[in-house]
Amino acid sequence: ALATAITGTSDKMAELEARMLNATGSQAAMAAGMSSVVQIANQTRNGIAEVGALYTKMAQNAGNLGITLDQAGVATRTFAMALKVGGASAQEAQSSILQLSQAMASGVLQGDEFKLLAENSPVFMQLLADSMGVPLGTLKALGSEGKITGEQIAKALTDPKLIADIEKRFGRIPVTFADIRTSVGNSAMQMAASLAKGLDFQDSLAVGLAKFNEWTASILPTVQAFGAQLREAFSTIAPVVSTLAGIAGTALNLILANLGNITK
Repeated sequence: ALATAITGTSDKMAELEARMLNATGSQAAMAAGMSSVVQIANQTRNGIAEVGALYTKMAQNAGNLGITLDQAGVATRTFAMALKVGGASAQEAQSSILQLSQAMASGVLQGDEFKLLAENSPVFMQLLADSMGVPLGTLKALGSEGKITGEQIAKALTDPKLIADIEKRFGRIPVTFADIRTSVGNSAMQMAASLAKGLDFQDSLAVGLAKFNEWTASILPTVQAFGAQLREAFSTIAPVVSTLAGIAGTALNLILANLGNITK
């Protein structure tokens, strides 16, 4: 059970690192991005996996959003703080991060993403309205018209004035037992990933999988030949089995027909 927990947690971190590498384009940028994700998760008391999912989407679309990788980190941190200020539960925070990630990937906030964010992150929605200079109540109509773009979201989440207000409000949020559980989970995830790297699990698993696939391919002709031999053997003994079955059936019928005479 312990080994399963370690490898499962390590796999999550490895998958996040792979997505980060694809999003940032280099090992150095990936390492910097992972460092930012861990720092943001710990500072805002959110899960590493969830924060990493949003950061990678921000980083992947940084060019279209008109932001740098550093600003992608700032935007991720601001949104994570807004979730805490708004009182989002762990499940609501996870759902909100997923919805915002999808909106950033598509380039617009509308439909189900807008609806769920409006329900789970009212603080973010107010921040967005303030940044766009419109009343909060008009966001729904703007969203339905496709007028809330990824660029506007990124601008709102990187506005120094708005960030200062979120930071001030976040500083008044007390640490909860749920936050402690999240922190413990983050630490466990980091330790499992470090242990796996120290034991060279990832490389070993990759080599092991490659060797297993190679072995499987090498024995396929043997398995096929064995199947042909079985077919030939069955075809040879089938008439014998059929004959024996017929004899046995005849004998059984004879016994049953004369059972009354035998018992007298």
